Amino acid sequence: MFYKIYCEDCLERLKRIKRNTVDIVITSPPYNLNIGYDVYSDSKPLASYIRFMSNVMYEIYRVTKAGGRICIN
Repeated sequence: MFYKIYCEDCLERLKRIKRNTVDIVITSPPYNLNIGYDVYSDSKPLASYIRFMSNVMYEIYRVTKAGGRICIN
């Protein structure tokens, strides 16, 4: 078995992963609650936040295998 954890911008990494190749995604996305992260603005306008999260969820779905799992905290 081969396991790999990536720690980088999620959209940048997801776009480089082939379709239907991931068995499980575990994520804790930002909730847009103005939390003071070092490199991420957690206080986007609502439309921008929804667009961002929609793009992330699309990419997660795209890379996850049929029968795979997506765990969102």
